[in-house]
Amino acid sequence: MNMRADVFRSRWLAIGLTLSLCAQTRAAERLSEPAQVAGWIRAQLAQGEVADLAQAGLATPELRRISGPFLVELLTDSTNIHLHGVGITGAVITGKFDLRNASISHDTQLESCRFEGEVDLSGSHFAKGLSLAGCQFERDVIAKAMQVDWSVNLSSAIAFSAVVPTNMALRAGQPLPETLRAEFTAHGLTVAATAQFGTAARPTETAVTDAQGQTYLPLLTSPSYDPTNYSVYRQTVFQGKLDLSGASVEKKLVAWLARFKNDVNLDGVKVGGTVWLADATFHGKFSLGYARIADELTARNVWFLHTNAPVNFYGAKIGGEACFSGARFCGPANFILVSVGGNFDASSAQFTNQQDFVNDPNSPSHYNADFGSLNVQGYALFMDVEFRCARVSFKDATCQRLFLDRVVWPDCPALEQGNTNRLRLEGLTYQHIRAIQNQAERTPDDSDWHRNHRETWQTLRHVLATKAPYSTDVYDRLEDFFQRDGESALADDVNVEKRRQERKRVLWPARWTDFPHGIISWFKSLALDGLVCYGRRPWQALIPSAFFIALGCWAFRFENMTRESKIREEPTPTQIWTKQPAQPPSPRLVLARLSRSVLKPLRSRSPNYHAFWYSLDQFVPLVDLKASDEWWPDPLHRFTWHYLVFHKIAGAILIPIALAALGGIVK
Repeated sequence: MNMRADVFRSRWLAIGLTLSLCAQTRAAERLSEPAQVAGWIRAQLAQGEVADLAQAGLATPELRRISGPFLVELLTDSTNIHLHGVGITGAVITGKFDLRNASISHDTQLESCRFEGEVDLSGSHFAKGLSLAGCQFERDVIAKAMQVDWSVNLSSAIAFSAVVPTNMALRAGQPLPETLRAEFTAHGLTVAATAQFGTAARPTETAVTDAQGQTYLPLLTSPSYDPTNYSVYRQTVFQGKLDLSGASVEKKLVAWLARFKNDVNLDGVKVGGTVWLADATFHGKFSLGYARIADELTARNVWFLHTNAPVNFYGAKIGGEACFSGARFCGPANFILVSVGGNFDASSAQFTNQQDFVNDPNSPSHYNADFGSLNVQGYALFMDVEFRCARVSFKDATCQRLFLDRVVWPDCPALEQGNTNRLRLEGLTYQHIRAIQNQAERTPDDSDWHRNHRETWQTLRHVLATKAPYSTDVYDRLEDFFQRDGESALADDVNVEKRRQERKRVLWPARWTDFPHGIISWFKSLALDGLVCYGRRPWQALIPSAFFIALGCWAFRFENMTRESKIREEPTPTQIWTKQPAQPPSPRLVLARLSRSVLKPLRSRSPNYHAFWYSLDQFVPLVDLKASDEWWPDPLHRFTWHYLVFHKIAGAILIPIALAALGGIVK
């Protein structure tokens, strides 16, 4: 009995499946004509339903074709549209889709569609949202002066430039279609909500492998992440050019983990919130010049792989933080006139371009990494940055605190002008600077502060001497910083190093070209350095002074001196030249004479004479110690007479220099 019941139920089930297949076949036959497909779409939209052509039994693209003019008519005619708006999925739009200067008052969702012709959205106005998620564009897309009052959704591996079609299964390492290339242009695009580029996904703890077999680790923590109204987007691929110059986005512009195979132009874009480019990859040119970003710009772990064209941020204004930590710049980077309202974080970034742009008249900058006139209201963080490029410039940059810990400075032996033109720091202003080599990020006590300051000076002294051209401005600002922080000794060291580098790199090369002024200035600088260390160490003049005074004690010993009354009794030449030659002394007599010569300057054979006071009196100018009034060198000792003149000249030079250094006149 049970067997018969099972057979009966199986027969009825087979009959039901057959009728269902027949119904689907008849539905497909009913929608096999374009007019029938268009009528079915209108009916679905009138009921507030999404017109999903793939679910309607139209499995092949030939059965899902609708014309571009029909879609334009459908979007612009709001009389027969439900309050839910227009929702079409899986359609193939043939011909040109021309929405120039059109006004669409309802929400528009054209998802997973394929546009075989050109798409022109120039001047169009979408009063609500626009979703083109998963669409494929086989021709160019133009969206000049396009305005969207709500959000724009270009996620789910969108085919801007017809890359990575949504319903095509790509395995890791499989190449992208080479024939699906187009260009997306959106000059003056306006979005009143969030512009999204990527596949909607919640952050996970596992790595993400894209279609090219490259693995990315999603960013789990973000200062702008809000689970209530914010989604994390990843893995959007653009094969053709992307041009959003002049676009306006009221909230956020997100392209997390996106890949741009061609040029990206975001010049003049205006974003009312955050621009999120974390973990994106740019294979072509990238430009964000004169952009206006109200909140932060996050480009963490971004790779700019184009080696010839610059990564351009010229004149961009960022209201919050600008984060480029972990970014890699294979081409020249241009940050000239960038204004950052918060911190500028380039920690662990890499600049690897080795090209020489000095003789290139078409290059916007002569430096491979140009931070000229960069204005940072907060901290400028360059910890662990690798400048493995030809030239770097920080000319006229401004920041509150500058951190240069463990920086690898440029080193390019191929440059013709040598090492000293690789780093430009003229005009760089800051309130605090640090350039240490250890891993400590905090300084808990005063000893650590002093150690960090000293290590900072040791690092920067080597960098300035070997990498940067000489500039008094750089040393003056560094000296002023140490002086403000109470490091007077380090400030003096900076001043001395500045003068020594001037003598070595400015005065010495100009010794013959600016003769005689050049050679005189060089000798003057050398003398001030050796005598008083450019006024920073006045006591240093005591060393040569003590030497001359001690030498005077030996030269002006008692047997070499005579009273002034005996000078008039000059000996005759006969008396001088007819002296008997002395007999050779014995060794014992030599030792006795040597001991007497050593002790004699400190012993006086007359109560009115002492060699030390006589030497000091003759050495110090404008001071009369009454020790040399009646004593003069014996005329028979010519060396003592000549040395007396030299002794006075040395004192007339050394003593005023020491006094001027003590008074702060010599610097």
